[in-house]
Amino acid sequence: GASELSEISFVNDNTGWLSTSYWSFPGNWYDANVYKTTDGGENWINQVHYTSAGIYNVYFINPSTGFFSSSGSVNRTTNGGINWYSLNFRSGTYCKLYFPTQDTGYLVGVSDWYSNIDIYKSTNSGATWGYQIYPITNERVTSIFFVNSKTGWATKAGMLLHTTDGGGTIISSINSFLSEI
Repeated sequence: GASELSEISFVNDNTGWLSTSYWSFPGNWYDANVYKTTDGGENWINQVHYTSAGIYNVYFINPSTGFFSSSGSVNRTTNGGINWYSLNFRSGTYCKLYFPTQDTGYLVGVSDWYSNIDIYKSTNSGATWGYQIYPITNERVTSIFFVNSKTGWATKAGMLLHTTDGGGTIISSINSFLSEI
């Protein structure tokens, strides 16, 4: 198995969170963690020890409200990571979270044995999420970025997806992006 630093999210110069995952093969068990720093990364305290799946993403929108995502769940905190609770989503692997504003956020992942990309949108700091689906097969979204609450991009296995209406429609899908640049 190999341990990896999954993601890092800072809300200011001092306060940030880091996720790690270790997967044991052939034992098939996980050792995933979320750590917090309040001194710019000099010291880290463990806030989450998660053994049911790897952690793919950690993202905070302010010092209180944050998320981590994994295979099968998305978890939210509203007190800086002291307590976490699981949000209700379809079964799947949730890979990336991004909030271009304090209120508007996006979550992407895959479901139905990798037959669909799931796109969720929140307009209330992640308290509730609306569901959209984009049928693409066999790969997960590896990155997502929005410049505002409407205009964003996502990448998936050599494919670049683009929207200007907050994910309602994908206005371009370049299948062989890497061969075109």
